[in-house]
Amino acid sequence: MTALLEIKGLTIDIARDDGPARVVDGINLSLDQGESLGIVGESGCGKSLTMLSLVGLLPNRIRATGGTAMFGGRDLLQMNARQLRAVRGSEIGFIFQDPMTSLNPVMRIGDQIAEALIYQKGIAKAPALARAEELLAMVGIPSPKERMTAYPHELSGGMRQRVMIAMGLAGGPRLLI
Repeated sequence: MTALLEIKGLTIDIARDDGPARVVDGINLSLDQGESLGIVGESGCGKSLTMLSLVGLLPNRIRATGGTAMFGGRDLLQMNARQLRAVRGSEIGFIFQDPMTSLNPVMRIGDQIAEALIYQKGIAKAPALARAEELLAMVGIPSPKERMTAYPHELSGGMRQRVMIAMGLAGGPRLLI
């Protein structure tokens, strides 16, 4: 059986004026369909950079410089920006660590989830909003219908994180990071 995700020898460098600094060195991991994998380590050890590298979201001056990340027979690290945009959300969902920097503060929660569905799946607005409400219920948001019209600042930190989970699940990805 082929792994859903197989990372071999992943290295990540930060470009510096005095030369590159290696921040991730030779990560290997394999994840099969239906499996869960937890990555633990001290703060600053490269967990987030490793995951961000898979979907092409590394910050400026930081890049994956070696290894492979095979997903569905394709090396994520070799994909261009257009190819990665097609994978993000629809095939690989991503839940960012800090909801307040990921959620748009002037958009209602329901509209943000629906936007992901409209963009990723081409669903019309009304069905996308209905699905957004279902997703909020699925992740345990109380009174999801009422929460659809809330702004991020009106929700607790835990509820904002659940909104991010709903957004990560919205596209029906095969892999959720």
